Amino acid sequence: MKEVKVSHTTFHGLRDTFAPFLFSQDIDLAYVSGHLGHASLSTIQDYYISLMPEKKHAQDGRAVDLLSKL
Repeated sequence: MKEVKVSHTTFHGLRDTFAPFLFSQDIDLAYVSGHLGHASLSTIQDYYISLMPEKKHAQDGRAVDLLSKL
C-alpha cells in the first residue's frame, strides 16, 4: 500500500474496488462472483451492479440494439 500511496483501506474497500473494476472490463459476472466467494449470483447482482449504473445503462443500450436487428 505504501508503494501505491494508499494510506488506509479495508478488506471490504478492496473488494468494492476489485469487483466494479472487473465489471468495467467486461469480465463475466459469474467469474467475479466466484472470486469474491459468493454462494449466489444474486448477491453480486444486487450489490455491486447497483454501484455501476452506467454499466446497466450500457447493457440496456446493447440489448435494444440487438433486438432492433431481429
